[in-house]
Amino acid sequence: MHPPRTNQYRILSFSHHPFVYTKALTDSTFNFSRSLEFIGMGGPMIQDYTVKPLGDTTVNNSEVTAWNILATSGGDFNDFHESQDFYDSTMEAIVTKEYGFIKMHYTFNNNIKIQFDLQEVRAMD
Repeated sequence: MHPPRTNQYRILSFSHHPFVYTKALTDSTFNFSRSLEFIGMGGPMIQDYTVKPLGDTTVNNSEVTAWNILATSGGDFNDFHESQDFYDSTMEAIVTKEYGFIKMHYTFNNNIKIQFDLQEVRAMD
């Protein structure tokens, strides 16, 4: 899954992308950060990720190993947008090696919540 970034989902443009280092998918907790700069917009945006093993889960009638990702994102962009709440957010996600991201739940400081959950897996013709 990859969240849309247009229309009513535009607020997701500055939130976490569904991103994880494959070396983070281990049997122990893995922490990493990303710093993103946007020309003419202030910043930087800092994204902190914590990846924890979740155990087995069922996706598409298969048992697969999953990991929980908790990420926070923030930056100083007040010169670009009237509200810092537009940028500061958290993402709780579940990822598998076989299917990628199967859950992405975003929460913004202004209490906007956007949730994506994988519902179906099918082959494309």
